[in-house]
Amino acid sequence: MNTRKPSSLPTWPVGWSVRHVVETGSTNDDLFAAARAGAPDRSVIVADFQTAGKGRIDRRWEATRGTNLLVSLLFRAEPRATKLVALACRAACTTLASVEPALKWPNDLIIESKKLAGLLAVASPADDFV
Repeated sequence: MNTRKPSSLPTWPVGWSVRHVVETGSTNDDLFAAARAGAPDRSVIVADFQTAGKGRIDRRWEATRGTNLLVSLLFRAEPRATKLVALACRAACTTLASVEPALKWPNDLIIESKKLAGLLAVASPADDFV
């Protein structure tokens, strides 16, 4: 995994631990491993490109380099994480881009009948993270 922290990344609020990588297999796999190693609540991994992205039901998530926001967020013991993140993403789109995506539960944001984003929540019952 090639890691960098360019100055062009936005500033995150206090309390978030953010790591940016140029390329990885899967941000989800990376964050899951970090969680098991003790990464704190509100840890984030953002990638420019991933070679083994994941979707729901073990589906593969493929995207052309530079066309998707590839990010995984760690929440410890928050059962409503997917719904809260979906609502936050919708609010961000409205605030930053003046568009209001529809929410297609359980995990999609839709604009003009096209999928803008898919949210994947993976819980670890043996641990305390989502």
